[in-house]
Amino acid sequence: MQSMKLQVTPKAARWFIAEMGLQPGEAIRFYTQLYGSTGTNHHNYSLGIMRDSPPSDPAVSTEVEGITFFFTASDKWFLDDYAMTITVENDEIRYIFQEDR
Repeated sequence: MQSMKLQVTPKAARWFIAEMGLQPGEAIRFYTQLYGSTGTNHHNYSLGIMRDSPPSDPAVSTEVEGITFFFTASDKWFLDDYAMTITVENDEIRYIFQEDR
């Protein structure tokens, strides 16, 4: 697991908890979608989110405010060249991608 590639601010975690009615121990899975753009060089791909059970073997994950945020092995490629931070601005989730060096 590489938590350094995925960071979720406590404020963002609380946003997910409130918006999705999450309970401690639950999880949010990020997955790739074949449309849109999410601020990376992966043109025509964007991120989707879904409530899920915490996996036993996530490719990338972090736990914040009792919630696990993760990517599976099949979607991990989206972060191969990036570190992603999830934060909240103006009451909306914002994904910030920085080249991973």
